[in-house]
Order: sequence, then C-alpha cells, then structure tokens
Amino acid sequence: MPKLDRDALQSCHVDLIENIGDFTSLCAYLYQCNILTADDKAFLSSFPRPSEGIDQLLMMIPRKGNILDIFIRVLQQSRENQEAAKRLVLKRLQLHEKTENK
Repeated sequence: MPKLDRDALQSCHVDLIENIGDFTSLCAYLYQCNILTADDKAFLSSFPRPSEGIDQLLMMIPRKGNILDIFIRVLQQSRENQEAAKRLVLKRLQLHEKTENK
C-alpha cells in the first residue's frame, strides 16, 4: 500500500473504529473480494467486541497490498459504514493535496 494511503488509514484509525457499524458484512465483503482469508475472517470474529476486531482489521489492511480503493468501495456498500468511508476518502484527499502543494 502506498505511504499516503497508509497515512490516511492511520490518521483516521479511531474515526473508523467509531464509525464502522456493520463489521460482519464488511468482513464478508472483504472475504468475497479475496482481501481476507478464511483464517483472517475467523480471527477477526473471535474478538468479543466489534471495535477490537475493527482495530485489528485496520492494522491488517496495509499488509494486504494496494487495496485502499477496494476497502473504501466495500465500506460504501453498507449504509452503516458510509460515514466511515466518507471520513477515509476525505482524509486521503487532504493528504494527497498536501503532498501536491509541497
């Protein structure tokens, strides 16, 4: 994953944890898109609170390759996750603009 995308993901880590409302569907879509393995999915569902699973997922995403666009698209597919998608897209745009203006 490009550094700017990693930075965007990291800079809104807490916002994403607080705004991802449909974690189960998110994991299912990421599995369907071959982003998560069955083992990843089982690991993420093993946490007692969704926020803990979301935290771990957000730590995994950068190691899965250049997939931020896919992750954003998957977030946008669920009404409960659209606010999280908006925040991530906005942060990504801000970081890209900041880099271009240097």
